[in-house]
Amino acid sequence: MTPESVWHQRPTSLSGHTPTPSGYSRPCSRPSPRRGPSLARAIERWIDGSAPPRSSRLSHSGTGRRHIDMLGHIDVLEPWWPAAGLAATQVVDAALCVKPVPFIVQCLIDVGFPQSRWWLLPPVKCAAAVGLVAGIWIPAIAFATTVALVVYFVLAVVMHIRAKDFGRNLFVNASGMLVLCIAMAVFLAGEL
Repeated sequence: MTPESVWHQRPTSLSGHTPTPSGYSRPCSRPSPRRGPSLARAIERWIDGSAPPRSSRLSHSGTGRRHIDMLGHIDVLEPWWPAAGLAATQVVDAALCVKPVPFIVQCLIDVGFPQSRWWLLPPVKCAAAVGLVAGIWIPAIAFATTVALVVYFVLAVVMHIRAKDFGRNLFVNASGMLVLCIAMAVFLAGEL
């Protein structure tokens, strides 16, 4: 066995000295073997640019858990912007439903949605937005929220068809959002 192979196999000796490739030994600052990369080394690699990209450091285990690397970076949904965009759409829609604007009032009247329940729309849409934003870090929450939005828009399409409202409200608003939510659900299913 060469001194180099011994050096790589045993970082410390029983005497507390670290063997070197040249055969000489030097005092060891800590007698226990190294158990992994140190935080200082990780910071050095990050500063000099030799650290691997986050996407290769952070992997998804397939168990529904996201990983946190040693610097505390949380693995986020990649790409994150579809969830953020759908959340922004829900926030704008909720704002338009707080005191419904005329075209939303007309849509709700056309489909026969009872006015006594209009107050439910803004909190439901805000909850969907919160779920989608939280889902950027926890994809299972985004998936559950997106499935709930698919159900919501399926019901909206059914209400439009039942009311024989085949105009812009059905084909652009309800059907368009249903297609976007289904696409988002399919994407998120692959992330779980």
